[in-house]
Amino acid sequence: MRRSLTIAKRILLELIKDKRTLALVIIAPVFILFLVHLAFNSNQTTDVKIGTVNMNHQVVSNMSDMKHVNVNRYSGINNAKKKLHDQKLDG
Repeated sequence: MRRSLTIAKRILLELIKDKRTLALVIIAPVFILFLVHLAFNSNQTTDVKIGTVNMNHQVVSNMSDMKHVNVNRYSGINNAKKKLHDQKLDG
């Protein structure tokens, strides 16, 4: 037991003396938490414009019911591709 405590004490002293390890143990998690906070607490909402061609009515209806999703139906693939190319659709 005494030997284990001596080894643990020695390892802890080595960790305290190593500045890079301290930085990784203390500063890195704080920085990551800050980045996660920025990512999840932004108040911006993004509206997504989706174009569909020959898709099941139930699927289109379910997508239309979602918040911030605008679904446009197109009769042909060329019309949808043109809108996508002109950046009037997101997908």
